[in-house]
Amino acid sequence: MTLTKKPLRLVMILSGIALLAVAGIAAHGASASGAALQTMTAAQDTAPLPSFSAEIPPPKQDDCLHCHIGGENKNLWTPLARWTVFGTFGLVFAFGVYRSASVWTGRRRWVQLTTRAISWVDERYELSP
Repeated sequence: MTLTKKPLRLVMILSGIALLAVAGIAAHGASASGAALQTMTAAQDTAPLPSFSAEIPPPKQDDCLHCHIGGENKNLWTPLARWTVFGTFGLVFAFGVYRSASVWTGRRRWVQLTTRAISWVDERYELSP
């Protein structure tokens, strides 16, 4: 057995023990809460029913929409600014994923996109002598 397999087996065994311990605690807690639920249900059966009023409270206003519905036009650029910021970060992330995937699959050194475009135009239209 190699040295790298021993720690891996130890980690797997300890993880299994921890998982069994957590499952046992959860099962014990579920049975205890079931008994408490039965006791609570029995107490509710003997309690008198509350009387309900016929009035329905007015709904709470949504913090985001009530200004626009009321005709107030403040901070209209905030959603656009958020989409611009997060969209820019998303494009940077997507470019990084593309670059990494290109290097991983091609097993070649990364060539900048502008250099690729210039070499493609040069090959396509035979510009260099």
